[in-house]
Amino acid sequence: MAGACSGCLPTFLKLSMARSVGCVLAILVLLGGSLGASDTARSASSQALPPVDSLRGQAKPIADVRRDLDGDAVPDRRGDTVTVAGRVTAGQGELPVPIPQFAAVQDSTGGIHVHLPDGSSVERGDSLHVRGVLTHQYGLTQLDGLAHQTVETAPHVPAPMPLTVSAAADDQYEGHLVQVEGRITTKTENDGGRYLLLSDRSGENSSQIGLFVAHRHTSRLSLEPYEEGDRVEVTGLLGQHDYNAPYVEYYQVLPRADADVSPAYTASPYLWWTLYGAGGGAVVAVAALFLLRATVRRRTRELQESQARFQGLANSVPGIIFQFAASKDGTYELRFVSDRAKEMIDVPPNEGPTFDQITQQIPSSHRDGFLEAIGTAVKEKKPWRYEFPFDTPAGGQFWLLGAATPEERGGVVLFNGVLLDITERKKAEARAKLQTNVLRQITEGLPLRDVLAELIEELEAQRTDMLGSVLLYDSSENTIQHGAAPSLPEEYNQAIDGVEVGPRTGSCGSAMHSDSPVIAEDIETDPRWRDYRNVALDHDLRACWSVPIRDSQGQVLGSFAMYYREPKAPSDADWAAIEEARSLARIAIVRHRDSQQLRLLTKAVEQSTEPILITEGAPLDPPGPRIEYVNPAEEQMTGYRKDELIGRTPRLLQGPKTDRDVLDSLRDALEAGEPWEGETVNYRRDGTPYQARWSIAPVHNAQGTIEHWVSVQRDVTQDRQREQELKDAKEAAEEAANLKSAMLANMSHEIRTPLTSIIGFAEVLGGDDASEASTHDLARLIEKSGKRLLETLDTVLTLSKLEAGQMQLADEPVDVVEETHEVAKQFKGQARESDLTLHVETPKRSVEAQCDGGGLQIVLHNLVSNAIKYSEPGGQIWLRVSENDEWTTLEVEDTGIGMDEQQVEQLFEPFRQASEGVARKYEGTGLGLTVTKEAVEQMGGSIDVETEPDDGTCFTVRLPRSQQPTAAPPATDDDPTNPTTAS
Repeated sequence: MAGACSGCLPTFLKLSMARSVGCVLAILVLLGGSLGASDTARSASSQALPPVDSLRGQAKPIADVRRDLDGDAVPDRRGDTVTVAGRVTAGQGELPVPIPQFAAVQDSTGGIHVHLPDGSSVERGDSLHVRGVLTHQYGLTQLDGLAHQTVETAPHVPAPMPLTVSAAADDQYEGHLVQVEGRITTKTENDGGRYLLLSDRSGENSSQIGLFVAHRHTSRLSLEPYEEGDRVEVTGLLGQHDYNAPYVEYYQVLPRADADVSPAYTASPYLWWTLYGAGGGAVVAVAALFLLRATVRRRTRELQESQARFQGLANSVPGIIFQFAASKDGTYELRFVSDRAKEMIDVPPNEGPTFDQITQQIPSSHRDGFLEAIGTAVKEKKPWRYEFPFDTPAGGQFWLLGAATPEERGGVVLFNGVLLDITERKKAEARAKLQTNVLRQITEGLPLRDVLAELIEELEAQRTDMLGSVLLYDSSENTIQHGAAPSLPEEYNQAIDGVEVGPRTGSCGSAMHSDSPVIAEDIETDPRWRDYRNVALDHDLRACWSVPIRDSQGQVLGSFAMYYREPKAPSDADWAAIEEARSLARIAIVRHRDSQQLRLLTKAVEQSTEPILITEGAPLDPPGPRIEYVNPAEEQMTGYRKDELIGRTPRLLQGPKTDRDVLDSLRDALEAGEPWEGETVNYRRDGTPYQARWSIAPVHNAQGTIEHWVSVQRDVTQDRQREQELKDAKEAAEEAANLKSAMLANMSHEIRTPLTSIIGFAEVLGGDDASEASTHDLARLIEKSGKRLLETLDTVLTLSKLEAGQMQLADEPVDVVEETHEVAKQFKGQARESDLTLHVETPKRSVEAQCDGGGLQIVLHNLVSNAIKYSEPGGQIWLRVSENDEWTTLEVEDTGIGMDEQQVEQLFEPFRQASEGVARKYEGTGLGLTVTKEAVEQMGGSIDVETEPDDGTCFTVRLPRSQQPTAAPPATDDDPTNPTTAS
């Protein structure tokens, strides 16, 4: 090293006084030849190609992977997954960087850094295949390994490529194993580690390259033996990979071990031993003097060049490079400030202000913290880092981030560092904080005007000469509504509150009216302030810039305005502040509006009497989308608690009577993403069914995807019951109308016909031509017609009494056999006249029923009368009586016309006959069977009918059996021991 050689020179002179000048000259010639040969060899070596590696497989050449055809210093295949193969030039953990997973691979075409997964193990010299994603960060092209394989072969490490500093500072050899020689121009450290800056040995250009060792590697790879000015030779991986360096382009060589860094003066030992053996002290002393002068000149020139290069490097950094010293007496001295100080914070570099002057330009709110942080760093000799505002002499303010690393020299602690402008970051943080506060206040339910007022106060604190205002727009009334203006006079706020929006209503009203910014640089002369100019000037308001606030649909919500006490036009910075404030105000107003609507909607849904259920949008396949919300009405309708429904699917409400076809229809609608309405049976928690009416609609997100389904349900069980009751009532009314028509027709026929006969026969009797014979016949017909009329009236009255409960039917033992024979006698003659045979089949003893005798006569009369009426001549009629332990049974069967099923359904209804109307075939009121059924039921019995068209009819009457014994039945006129037969 240069420092070491200079220290040894006096001793050498004492030992060499006797040597000759010729020897010295010969040594110098030899030395010059040796150095020249070394330079020639290095120059020739620098042209050599990297060693060829035979391992290829399916891999791509590294040069092809790194190709950059568009010249943007980024590989064209960045982001692609590629495979490379080659020899490992640096194993995992060998590179002196903070991340141990890095290795390096080189083939015959190039080299590349590789980031291998945790747990991998590759060593220098291995033959390696690597597949990974090609990335480019901090200027370094690297491969993020996804998979790798080591090929079994003899270890081999490619020879390093000799390069000058100028040649190394280029992307061409990035990733190669190189050998670089240079002079140390800077030795320092940063948060990441220690580093040296090397320049070309010749000093002919300003190219520099770094030698970096992370802190975690300094125990195995030390840079301590080397000082600024030394020449070193470094073998390592070439790249751009310093995470902590704030440089735009920064190339560095990463050594792998201590042996990769060594002094570059290989010729010095030969020079030493040659001169020692040759002697020639005086001549050598003279020669040494000349060499010393040349060295001093060269070192001076190199120092100037190094200083110039450092100044250029400092000025290229995106910040202010500085150095200050902390002495033992506690004083601080600012020793260096880069030229960017003038550009960034209006502070002259180098010959500029002192440390104390700089400190005074830090606002008092942060000054003590600034000094305390520096004091702590000096005391503990630790890196310093602090964020603080800085007031420039021109009146501006910046936020700076200061960071420096200490280095102790001769009792003085030097801090070399950088100041970065973080003003925009601080503004962004302030905006984010302000926006977060606005959203938090809205979420907490604070009134909108309070939120807007705090927003404006924050903005006014940042711009002290501004008075902020937010006005709201009432679209229904087209008027201005006061929002928030905490610093404007209250009288002024009241004067413009409720004003109708128009083209001459000041900046805010005009901005709402035109839906565009309105900038009044001077209110006194601006025509848009004509109607409100005096109001503003009376309160010392001279300028107003206003912009409309719109929602995402473009609807005007209000306006934001900046007022000033002096006429003023907005700058670019002012426009940026206006847009920022408008955005925050829009967020506050929209979020408040949405929050109000959400609260209203939530309250409406919660308090709705209609059950509401919300499910997720998918899946539609079983078990279906899960329930995410139910309102209280849904809980009340189903009987399930909310916690029992949420997380389940609506299938929980289905049961055996749920209509499968309805569910299929629902599924089709959901798959199509369409609303659906339908009705089916659901089941409550207790298992009771209810009729549910569903209305289901999809809820889409901004991308049109269905996120939820909203279902409004109704329990329509009672509605359906009422509908059925109305239907029944309608049918009953229609039946009543039909009965009325049938009654009128029947009664008209049954009354008009006998009356007509009576009147007609009476007129004949009153005539002159009536004979005694005809008189007798007419009298008999009048009698018959009268009896028919009487029978009709009796039947109507009997039915009326029975239905009204006015006919008291006794509950006593009645001999049904006796009553049956009695009725058979009464209809014997009528049956004979109709050519019918009447049979009575009864036991030879009494059979009693618990009933009313008159009621039983009504039943028998009506049934036998009907049998005779609807039987054709030659037909048969049977009357039968039987009993069992519970019932006494009476049957009346005929071989008449019979009835079809539809007639049977209406058989016991009033005024119903086989034929109805005026043109009907059979006489009668149609009340006989109605009276019969009513009488049977009031006596506790029942009546049934069996019939077929053209095959006769059989009525079966069952009456409660009497438990009291009775006498034997009376004998009939024909045969006291056989059934009665009438023919």
